[in-house]
Amino acid sequence: MPYSRPPYYKPPRDTCSICHKSLYGEDRYRVRLYLRAEPYKDLEYKILVVCSTCLARLRANPTLTRLLKIRYRKMPTLGRGKNKNPRIRRRI
Repeated sequence: MPYSRPPYYKPPRDTCSICHKSLYGEDRYRVRLYLRAEPYKDLEYKILVVCSTCLARLRANPTLTRLLKIRYRKMPTLGRGKNKNPRIRRRI
């Protein structure tokens, strides 16, 4: 019986939320933005999936860091498959 995906399956987030570049084979990061304003302290504002260059631009922007708290975590790289080391190949 072929493998079937469950009905709640979502495709991977494979484009950068800012520059819309494809993230296959590139480092990608999940960025969570939290408001710093007093009545909304630690309220999650937005979740983005970005490339490494857009993450560097977000972290370097002083206006954004003054208004929002930025938390980020590296996500798995897309398109690598099971074999994580490209030098090790299967022999047939």
